[in-house]
Amino acid sequence: MAEEQNTSTYALLRGRLEQAAQELTRRANSLNQRRLDTFGSSAMKLLGTERVRTEANAVPRDVVAIGDQMILGYNVAAGLKSEVRSEDVFAVHHYTSDPTDSLAPIVLSPNPEGLAGTALDDDQFHRDFDELHTYFKDTQLQQLYRRADRLLAIFRTGSGIGDVRVLRWQIEVDGRLRYLDARGDRDHRFPPHQDVEWTLATRADHVGATHIAITDRVLVNPLGGSLEILLDDGGGGTRLLTDPLQHADQSLQDCQISSAVAGDLVLLDVLPYGEMAHRYYVVNLLTHTAERIDDLGQTFRQLPDGQGIIFPSGVYMKTGEIRTFDLEAEDMELLEVVRSPNGEDVVYVFHERASGVSVLLPYNVVRQEVTAPISCHGHTFFPDGTMVVFREDAEPSRIHPIQVWATPFSSDEWYEAQPRQTSELDRIGNAALVRGIADALALTRLMEGVEPSTAVYADLVASAGRFLDGHHWSADPEVNDLAEPARNIRVVAEQVIDEFERMLAVQNAASDALSEAESSLGKTLEDLRLSPPRTTEAFIDGLASVRTEIGHLHTLRDRREIDVARVDELIESTDQAYDSLAQTAAAHLASEGAFGPYHDRLSSLSEQTTTIDSSLAANELLDAVDAVAASMDVVAGTVSDLVVDDPRVRTSVLEQVSGVLAELNRVRAGANRRRTELIESETGAAFATELGLFGQSIATAVGRADTPEACDEALARLLLQLEQLETTGPRTDAQLEEINSRREQVTEALGGKRQQLVDDRQQRAERLISAATRTLDRVTQRAEKLGSVDEINGFFAADAMVSRIRALVEDLRELGEPVRADELASQLGAARDGAARSLRDRQDLYDGEAVKLGRHRFSVDDRTRELTIVPTGEELEAVLTGTELRLPVHSDVLDASKDLWELPFSSETRELYRSTFLAFQIIESLRDDTDRMSTMFARPGPGAKETIAQRILPLVQAEVDGRLDQGYDRGVHDVDAARIAGVVGSIVVSAGSLIAPGHIRARAQLAWADIGDETRAIWQRRGSAAGQLGLTKQAFGILADQLQTALNIEDVVANYLLGELTVEGNFAFATNPGAAGLVKSLGKNSVVASIINELADDIGGAQTVLTDYLQRTVDSADAHQVPEVVAALLTPSLPRRVV
Repeated sequence: MAEEQNTSTYALLRGRLEQAAQELTRRANSLNQRRLDTFGSSAMKLLGTERVRTEANAVPRDVVAIGDQMILGYNVAAGLKSEVRSEDVFAVHHYTSDPTDSLAPIVLSPNPEGLAGTALDDDQFHRDFDELHTYFKDTQLQQLYRRADRLLAIFRTGSGIGDVRVLRWQIEVDGRLRYLDARGDRDHRFPPHQDVEWTLATRADHVGATHIAITDRVLVNPLGGSLEILLDDGGGGTRLLTDPLQHADQSLQDCQISSAVAGDLVLLDVLPYGEMAHRYYVVNLLTHTAERIDDLGQTFRQLPDGQGIIFPSGVYMKTGEIRTFDLEAEDMELLEVVRSPNGEDVVYVFHERASGVSVLLPYNVVRQEVTAPISCHGHTFFPDGTMVVFREDAEPSRIHPIQVWATPFSSDEWYEAQPRQTSELDRIGNAALVRGIADALALTRLMEGVEPSTAVYADLVASAGRFLDGHHWSADPEVNDLAEPARNIRVVAEQVIDEFERMLAVQNAASDALSEAESSLGKTLEDLRLSPPRTTEAFIDGLASVRTEIGHLHTLRDRREIDVARVDELIESTDQAYDSLAQTAAAHLASEGAFGPYHDRLSSLSEQTTTIDSSLAANELLDAVDAVAASMDVVAGTVSDLVVDDPRVRTSVLEQVSGVLAELNRVRAGANRRRTELIESETGAAFATELGLFGQSIATAVGRADTPEACDEALARLLLQLEQLETTGPRTDAQLEEINSRREQVTEALGGKRQQLVDDRQQRAERLISAATRTLDRVTQRAEKLGSVDEINGFFAADAMVSRIRALVEDLRELGEPVRADELASQLGAARDGAARSLRDRQDLYDGEAVKLGRHRFSVDDRTRELTIVPTGEELEAVLTGTELRLPVHSDVLDASKDLWELPFSSETRELYRSTFLAFQIIESLRDDTDRMSTMFARPGPGAKETIAQRILPLVQAEVDGRLDQGYDRGVHDVDAARIAGVVGSIVVSAGSLIAPGHIRARAQLAWADIGDETRAIWQRRGSAAGQLGLTKQAFGILADQLQTALNIEDVVANYLLGELTVEGNFAFATNPGAAGLVKSLGKNSVVASIINELADDIGGAQTVLTDYLQRTVDSADAHQVPEVVAALLTPSLPRRVV
């Protein structure tokens, strides 16, 4: 899947790159057509052929144009004249052009008076010419050409190439010639043969003893009888070219190699050992190719903008394209390079001195192509670009054809003087447009004509960058915005490089995998051919190995970038080999005794089962059985897949296999039983002891682990002990199951403990952070109010709150919360910086009393604005402090509680002292804990130094500390509350059950009297048990709810009654002495006694009548005892105790 994604990604990016290149080509061609329309174009075109006549038979040698005159040079045939005159060697013709005449656009007319009146009519010239031919019998005109402001006539005076004499003329500004002398030898210099710098390889460039390194990218190996050129890829190198050598026995030192760099091309000059001729090679770093081009040894030139190299017989482009011409290039030299004024065209002129033959190779920079070469005996250009060429003619003749060509190689002056259309392109210029269009099309050619490679894409990125940097006008919409597609090419090419390398890696990996598969398959088939199988196991192994190879080939076939055709060929040949081997194997397996070795082996293993005496020997026996089983699995699988022509053969083979498998299962079962017996006898007692010790280790580890890290460490240690216990010696299935059980046990125990510790740690961290945040808020508020930097620094250095925050930061780090600790420390630092900034701001504007704005001062109230509610007469008003804002507050709830408006605290009213309220709260908090209540309010004995108030004072002070917002002052209200609580509490304790109101106790007595004896007995037993063992508040509530349901009474009545039932001793209702006295006196009242008797069956009615009677007859001081007295009169049988 990853390979497919890489390939598809590369294809997608390659498609985007091609689209950008196509768009750039379209825009560049469109711009080029506009350029041609604006500036015009003059392609190489043959205008016609003229013929010139000479008096004697002569061979044309050269021609040169000076102004509107054309000087022609000849060599008179040997022996035709005894004396050679200057008129025989030189001729002057006049050049005129008439573009309107389509039949004769140009006219060449000879000077009617020969050389008289021409530029060559000079006495000194004639003397030098005659002298030259007088002293040198074989003098021949070799060349006639213009060099800057000089005209040179080179005469060869001997057989050597340096035997020359040079006549020279000065070309004046107006175009006239002025003869100088015959000493122009120094002016006669050909350009350098090559425009690169060669570097000779030395021993320092040798890589080991096998290669010579060239420019860090190219390797040359001249050993072994051939010259190998490789591209250094970081491995063994990629071979680009192999060229046989004449002498195989040579070393690296024997081969002379020089190198030069021409853009993306590496040029090699190689002189092998024992050879006379140099060899020349071109290594293309873009296309990863190499070519041998020996013509480079004569002369060559680099094409513009690194587009390639040109030589007399052809051209080599950096895209790898090579074009050669059928020309004799030996002894050719570069004569000159002529460029058109617009920079679009270049002509390279190569010249051979001996024959005088010149080869003109025109090259178009935009199209990057060379047109057909022009071979001639001299050429010349007129200012308008017209070129006159002496046709190559080696035989003497009087009639000499001259070709006239229209070319773009005009002079700069003539080109600039030509009228042209006005266009936006004038601002850029024709030459700049030519260079830009050529560079743009060069980008697209890299995409179209070059095999993709990393170097190509890298060059594409670099070329696009150079294009954008070198042609600032390319982003102009007037020139079709060539920069946009160029930028796209650069961006996408950068992305393509990585994807191409990945795809290349996939292709290389696929190729390597196929090679490995072919090698493995060849070895397998060769082994079967050399050593044919003779036994069943050999046949099975052979079939399995061939089938494995087939499966591997099918796997390879699905691989990306694999050679599917080659894989299919291998699969087909391997299938045939497998079928052939399968038929032979089937015949062998069907024969008698084919499976005899398996039966013999199993019989031997079965006999060993009864003789083994250790579990180790049993394991070895089972391994031997498994080996036989594995072999039989292969046999069974192979047999099931065999395609046998005779079904009886297949049946016979399957029956024999079935018999072997049955015997195999029997032997394995016996070996397993024997192994289990031996293990139990060897390890049973020791295993039980080790498990017991491990159980104790679990409990110890859980108890000692006090951090999550300690839990992890203990768990790892205990699991390792289990692993050692499991792997130490053989184990039965029961033992392994017990080990797994213990593993789950220790994991659950320590995992639960760890989770608990993690939760505790997190909760503590949250508490620390919350405390730190609150403290930090207070620190910030205090720091904002400090009046100097020293105070701020002192505050943050020594204040207890700041120290507390720093301590909390360290606590957080210890808890494993470094991030939150750093955040808190940062907030503390920010608070300090903020306080300093705030102080500076205040000091700039505020002098402590008023804000200063120029000469004005404004008083400042820096108090915090707070909203308060203030009573004013009969209503409440909302007041914002520090302002005059007052708004009435209307609320029915607040209006109904006007008596509370003036109260400063919620703990005190006009009638209730705050210490009294606190004493009541303390007593209520102790009511649920009877034992503590009794202890705290027990009356001190005689001689006791501690009073009840002193005893409960610490409890009161602790309660005051939690109620500071209620106006309690320590030393005042706490002491008062302790005294009040001491008195009231002691009364409450001594009153016991009488603390409940009388009507509650009366209701409980009436309800208790209304239930049956069995229910009473049950609840008395429950209350007695609860009183002896004690009850929690929760359990007391549950029993009270049950009692409430059973007696159908209120919850407060149930709580009181349950409290009476839990009192130690015999159950009896508590009665105060006053109520007991009333009951006794009323019992003697005959009226009351008669009413009770008459209403004995109507308890409710009797209760109502008696209550009304007693409320009217008893003293008002005893009125609160009436309900209890009525209940006692109506239920005289209930047990009671006077308290």
